[in-house]
Amino acid sequence: ILEEVLAKDIRHPGSCHLYIHATESTTQPNKAEACADLLGEAIPGASHINHMPSHTYNQVGRWGDGVRANQRAWHSDQAAAYGEGFAIYTSHNLHMLLFAASNDGQGAVAIQAGADYTNATGGAQYYEVLTRVRFGRFDDILAMESDGTQNPIFKGFWDFGQGYAHLRAGHVDVARGFLEEIEEGRGSAREGAQFRGHSASDLLGIVWGILDGEIAREEGRTDEAIAAFERAVEIEDGLRYDEPEP
Repeated sequence: ILEEVLAKDIRHPGSCHLYIHATESTTQPNKAEACADLLGEAIPGASHINHMPSHTYNQVGRWGDGVRANQRAWHSDQAAAYGEGFAIYTSHNLHMLLFAASNDGQGAVAIQAGADYTNATGGAQYYEVLTRVRFGRFDDILAMESDGTQNPIFKGFWDFGQGYAHLRAGHVDVARGFLEEIEEGRGSAREGAQFRGHSASDLLGIVWGILDGEIAREEGRTDEAIAAFERAVEIEDGLRYDEPEP
């Protein structure tokens, strides 16, 4: 039905919006590229519509276009605070922005989006940590102060960032201590604990595997490092589809 509508009017915002969602998790997300190229500017000031093309762009590797779509959405979100336009799903727009920027190598953009996410969500700082890990800003991570969260998933992300940063600073024993904190959090998380629909066990298993592998690699235990990374990859490959990945 959507393709019949779009064959008559490729600029139909509602149909394009739904078509992007209908195709993004399939093996042919590229089918919505024509819609994505038109939709972002179809309703000026509507942040969700500005952002929607990135659901396609991220799936086909057009990371720079994904960045631009979500920057436009973030600008609309901010303008809406002054009575101009319509803001919705602000944190999602910022999450998609930092995700696309991280994959496009745009460190400054990703890190700023992580900081904006913290502000927009009232202090959830995990993406500030993870974007800095992605771009090797380890001194910045070591200088950060924890928000004191007791959420085992968020604390695990914090411990991962701290452990990674200490490892890169040459503090292997300290990094190993944070690795143990992640494992403890994974074991103590209540049954059913989730973030964005993903279990605490899976998410903490991924960051535990990465940090464990990096410690093993630093110590010259290459086979153990590879095995740890493979375990993390196996868990990540088993995560359900998300937009974007956590």
